[in-house]
Amino acid sequence: MNRTPSSPHRRPSRALAAALLALVALGAAGCSDGEEPETGTASGASQSETPSPTPSPSDQDTATPMDDDARENQALLAATTVSLAEAVKAAGDDEPDGRPVAVELGRTAREAPHWTVTLAGEDGSAVVRQVDAASGAVSDSSRGDEPDDEREDREERQALLKEAETDAAGSAKAATDRRPGTAVKAELEESDGSAMWQVEVVDQETFRTTEVDVDAADGRVLRENTAD
Repeated sequence: MNRTPSSPHRRPSRALAAALLALVALGAAGCSDGEEPETGTASGASQSETPSPTPSPSDQDTATPMDDDARENQALLAATTVSLAEAVKAAGDDEPDGRPVAVELGRTAREAPHWTVTLAGEDGSAVVRQVDAASGAVSDSSRGDEPDDEREDREERQALLKEAETDAAGSAKAATDRRPGTAVKAELEESDGSAMWQVEVVDQETFRTTEVDVDAADGRVLRENTAD
């Protein structure tokens, strides 16, 4: 019995179907690779980001710490309620014939804050009064506070007072108008042949001291110098 030979077109059809399936598989794999970036690429993108700026130090960290002088100024002013001008007035009421030539805030041997006020008479002789910086009470000075009273010292005081139109309180006001703070010292002295008040002003925030030179004739501020 003769068999009918197989149809010649069936083998090519199976081969074509297999090829189409392979192409579809390759296309799917390519899509999958494009949608999911490699780990190395993500890491590189992260490293290229701009780093966050380093926080700047706070004002407290950069502030200049107080030295021993500043701490002493702080403690002294905390216990002081009488101003330089008030101390001058109190001492002048006690010694009406004297004119102030030096005023300074300090401490007594018992650590109590006080003003030492030096007053000069018409002949240039000087006396010293202590004014309690808390109560304003006036007392005689201790022996160690007595000023030099040689003839040349008296003559120098006479010459300076003759030229000075601005007094201690006026010089303190001129100094604190220029450099806000608390005046803790005013001393009349000679500078380049002229009378000048040297005023010390303590800053109320840093407690550093600034020296302010004030012309004793007209009250002009000549110069200032802040302690390091």
